[in-house]
Amino acid sequence: TGELVSDGSVAGATIRCGGAVVLKKGMNANGRGSIRAKGNVDSRYFESVTVESAGDIRCNTALNSELYARGKIVSTTAVAGGNFCSEEGFQLKDVGNKAWIRTEVNIVRDENFFSTYSTTMHAQKDVSGEIETLEHHRAEMNRKIKERPESEGPLPNMDLLMKLEDAIFTKKEQLKIIRGEIVALNKQMKKLQLSKVAVRGTAFPGVIIRAGDLIFKANNEQLFTINAFDGSIS
Repeated sequence: TGELVSDGSVAGATIRCGGAVVLKKGMNANGRGSIRAKGNVDSRYFESVTVESAGDIRCNTALNSELYARGKIVSTTAVAGGNFCSEEGFQLKDVGNKAWIRTEVNIVRDENFFSTYSTTMHAQKDVSGEIETLEHHRAEMNRKIKERPESEGPLPNMDLLMKLEDAIFTKKEQLKIIRGEIVALNKQMKKLQLSKVAVRGTAFPGVIIRAGDLIFKANNEQLFTINAFDGSIS
């Protein structure tokens, strides 16, 4: 679960780490090495490496590699050749090269997210309405009990009143769970709204960027940002 740090160059190794990985001189795996980490992965370079990170992936260059990050992918020099996938976006300089090497940059989006978000918001509304109805019935019963003359004998429907109390308690607990889910979904929504592909150098021909519903085929564009949430380019 701790951090793994390598001061030297790494070749065709298989690295599995419960924390962060730091490769100070980079990794050239010749297609036979991989990294899987639950933390961030930092390396001077990747060449022919498969990397999976539950956090961010940061490097100077990545060549002919497959990178997948639950967080962001950041490259200060170039990414060229291979497939690069991120859930939270990219900060890149040059993408692809003058030889038009095929390079795919993808912001990965959970296709079920918006359906789940809508269903959960409707569930909150429905359960809140059910609680309001139950509390109205309880208030009516308590009013009738209060207004009932003592001369009429024992109070009726006490079992029904207890059932109403139990139902209200159960629904309120359900609402707490739903609201917790909405907090998590709102955090995810914010990440989606902020996810971008920012290119601060050149995107050469052969580069394909997929962000939300947008498929962008590069042609030597420079200094641009694609918003994955709405597909806008600035």
